Amino acid sequence: MYKSYVSNLKDEPSVLVFYVNGKRIAIDNPDPKVTLILYLRRNLYLTGTKEACSQGACGACTVMISYYNHHQKKIMYPLIQSIY
Repeated sequence: MYKSYVSNLKDEPSVLVFYVNGKRIAIDNPDPKVTLILYLRRNLYLTGTKEACSQGACGACTVMISYYNHHQKKIMYPLIQSIY
């Protein structure tokens, strides 16, 4: 059963959806080697975004993740720790 589920995933198109400054961004089959900072600078021309330590230690590449909680009727900002 697991193998059939995995094989079905390979056949489906991959779409990454996120918002930047209120604008919806949808990327078909995103390149897993392209970081968010590279995408922001090269594709959206948001050059104010800087890369500092390239390791995630300094916090310059921090992003805020949010979602709308329909039950509480408010935007939630979960704490998420990146994994290196």
